[in-house]
Amino acid sequence: QAAEKVLGPDHGTTLRALRGRAADLRASGDFWQAHEIDEEALRRFESTLGKQSWDTWRALNNLALDHGLKSNYKKARELLEQVIREIRAGDPSPAPASYLNIYTGLARAVRLSGDFSEASDLGEDAYAFGIEHLGPDHAWTLRTGKDLSIAWRRAGDYDRAMELAEEIHQRYVRTLGLNHPDTLAAAICLSNILRTMGQFQDALVLADDTVRRYPRVYTPEHPYNHACAGNLALLRRITGDPEIARKMNEDALTGLELKLGRDHHYSLTVAVNLASDLAALGETEAAFRLSSGSLRRLKALLGDTHPTTLGAAANTVANLRDLGRDEEAAELFAETEEGYRRTLTLDHPDAQVFLEGRRLDADFDPPPI
Repeated sequence: QAAEKVLGPDHGTTLRALRGRAADLRASGDFWQAHEIDEEALRRFESTLGKQSWDTWRALNNLALDHGLKSNYKKARELLEQVIREIRAGDPSPAPASYLNIYTGLARAVRLSGDFSEASDLGEDAYAFGIEHLGPDHAWTLRTGKDLSIAWRRAGDYDRAMELAEEIHQRYVRTLGLNHPDTLAAAICLSNILRTMGQFQDALVLADDTVRRYPRVYTPEHPYNHACAGNLALLRRITGDPEIARKMNEDALTGLELKLGRDHHYSLTVAVNLASDLAALGETEAAFRLSSGSLRRLKALLGDTHPTTLGAAANTVANLRDLGRDEEAAELFAETEEGYRRTLTLDHPDAQVFLEGRRLDADFDPPPI
């Protein structure tokens, strides 16, 4: 505001200050207000600099980030595809770090939209670009590698995901230290693949340490603190303490609802796991109500065949069977099987868990803000 009074509303310094305000709001967890400011910044950059300027492209990138943080992954993907097209057609080309940031953002939006195979392909290209043009220890290269590990994990390529997650985490600790936000995100990535590979105790120790560090980096009520606590709760249940898991997930869900509402991907991820906690504690009817309600909300938010939606459907099938509602379970099973067949394929590890009649766990990876 001070810059605007002195320099005017459309001066470059004023507009960059506006962009900085949005970044501060994202860091505090206020994704909706950040979105409003970034929309205003984009309008001003377009009117003063035109659509073919780097500042305008960066404003579009920030707006895409906001959409992703609000669980609108389809819109985030559309905006980033637009930015990439315009950058490739424009002149001059942006700096490699700036281009890699946007290209990695596109791979992330594709993954969050549920297309793990394409996200892996994009991520592999982006990571190779980062290593070639920036080097393996550059901040943007490390972010790209971390996101590629997540994409490989989601796609079911666990061995490569584990190897890369360990490598990226070690580089982050060496270059940025244990308490940098990107190091914490890499630790969550590593904990998630450790759990996926069955190394539950190692995953639990790492997740517990990381969750304790998060409030030092973000405000205590930041969505990332609550969502990562949900990852730790999941590990508590897996390692034999569903009651503690339930309490942790209830607290995490309350915190996320206050910040983001129930109809957000982060909130619904925790709700899916909380339903499994209830099932493990023998509260079958409550587990069904929560899982079926989460399934309905996920269909509205992410679509019928998004992997998180399919996971909630798989768990709801298990809950229906526990209740003896076999006809309803059979109907939902057939619908979910077809969903897996058309998207991840029935050979995917998630589909295999579903076909075996087991419950799927949902986890969270904090994107950079």
